[in-house]
Amino acid sequence: MARNSYKGVIAYGLAPHEGGTTTVYRNFARGLRALGWKVASVAVGKDAAHGCDPRFGDEFSEMLAPEETSLSGQVEAFLTWVEQEAVDIVIPNCEANIIAAVPHLPSRVRYLTICHTVVRSAYLSSTLHPDRLSQVVAINQRQMKELPQRWGVTQERLRLIPHGIDTEPFDQRQVIKNKTGPLRLIFLGRLDDMDKGVLWLPDILKGAESRRTEFICDIVGSGPDREKLQAAMSRNGLSEKVRFHGQKPPGDIPKLLSQADIFLMPSRFEGVPMSLLEAMSAWCVPVASKLHGITDMIVEEGVSGFLCPMGKTGAFTEKIAFLHQNRYRLAEMSAAARRRVTDRFSLERMAADYDRLFTETLACAPLPYTPRPLKQLQYPKELLPTWRTWVPQPLKNLARTWVYRACRRMI
Repeated sequence: MARNSYKGVIAYGLAPHEGGTTTVYRNFARGLRALGWKVASVAVGKDAAHGCDPRFGDEFSEMLAPEETSLSGQVEAFLTWVEQEAVDIVIPNCEANIIAAVPHLPSRVRYLTICHTVVRSAYLSSTLHPDRLSQVVAINQRQMKELPQRWGVTQERLRLIPHGIDTEPFDQRQVIKNKTGPLRLIFLGRLDDMDKGVLWLPDILKGAESRRTEFICDIVGSGPDREKLQAAMSRNGLSEKVRFHGQKPPGDIPKLLSQADIFLMPSRFEGVPMSLLEAMSAWCVPVASKLHGITDMIVEEGVSGFLCPMGKTGAFTEKIAFLHQNRYRLAEMSAAARRRVTDRFSLERMAADYDRLFTETLACAPLPYTPRPLKQLQYPKELLPTWRTWVPQPLKNLARTWVYRACRRMI
């Protein structure tokens, strides 16, 4: 496709890797390319190259200056690429060196951000350089409240666009819901207790076993807490019922999910969890943490899944046992989960929303802004480590749990 036949060229900051952020990119890019946009993921520098896994990118993924360690060299490489590719829109996400490049972009290039989750670093990354910022995209209802109230984003520059998913890979379900026999449970995601709450899984499964619930549980993913999780499963006598699959390429995920009955998601925080949308698309019934303004935007309680208070492992156990004993409800909720995704979180809806936003943005005159010379380059001080960096992770987890429970009626 010739350059002048595109609606525009979008640079999406990302070093592809295992996880939901890359799944978001693949769906985002696929949907917008179908509508006439050129979309490329881009990352810069040695650190980004080290964290990149090419299996999770696509043919449009760019890795610039993979041996460069200096910020100035990385920013210069990115700016050169922007000019060569005639980029119209830059979405840095959490790529710090691309964020640092924003004040030096040509004035014709629009700068937009997507707030991908609800932690402080994501809010900071999506609100820097406000004099240069055309639009901020919130992906859930909680952000729609917090971005104006706490981060100063005006309503005129704020748009709600929840993530969407291509449901086609999940269409060919070959496994009919079990009417008898063990339940097939699955966890899909990064094995990191900090955000995914994976170290609650042994208590959840042990509780289910104590209630005479027959199950097999597949754990799909990798991460820093894999060894701790395996050890905890072993201590609880669950090794024969739990299978660790490790990291899987995207093409393997639909088949794994199609074989499961229940999707477990004990997360502490999320944005719009892509694994949840994938699971529901594959007719899995979610039993997930109730994250206000996030998971309750996706799951209709008691209809398309169950939402449990964060960290209350007994509540998860209770819902698993209920579905084990009531297979007709499992079948009903399975079909409702699939409908919920196709009705509200489709790739077509997301792509149409972004198409409208980007078209409107490019139709407006660029913001009045004079690009800064590279000699004024600075690393964003807001992204430097703070005292929070040194807070022990267990204390952070405890604080997050307490805040969610204390503020659940206010979010």
